[in-house]
Amino acid sequence: MKEERKSNILKMGLIIFVILLVIDQISKIMAINTNVNITIIDNILNFKLIFNKGIAFGIGQGKNIGTFVVTNIIVLGIIIRFIWLQKERIDALTMCSLFIILAGGAGNFIDRLFRGQVVDFIEVFPNIHFPIFNIADICIVIRMDNDCFYLCKVHI
Repeated sequence: MKEERKSNILKMGLIIFVILLVIDQISKIMAINTNVNITIIDNILNFKLIFNKGIAFGIGQGKNIGTFVVTNIIVLGIIIRFIWLQKERIDALTMCSLFIILAGGAGNFIDRLFRGQVVDFIEVFPNIHFPIFNIADICIVIRMDNDCFYLCKVHI
């Protein structure tokens, strides 16, 4: 019974990964195709297309993209290896959290690999110049706790 539950948790994590990765990539394609630049809520939320050739918060602009690709591969590999080696010990919340982070990392990795830069388009509080980000970035930094987990109603 316990082994079946762990298998179901792993399957749920994979489903979450695929769904978030697809949402991320579709949203980026839509932003590119429309060259989005619209105000959703004045002084709070805009969709504004930019291309980030660096890493978080635009750090490393103009640096060798190969370094970021290699770093992405290493970090994603570490997370995948950890999930695989610890799958019998990881609880459902941690497993889902790791797959959400993995989806975010994979989304930005795909951008770097195929576009040579990361597509960002969500701008919050433009007056304070908060960095523009994307769905993958949200996945990387999201905080999962029991309340959030129960809101998702993931029953395994």
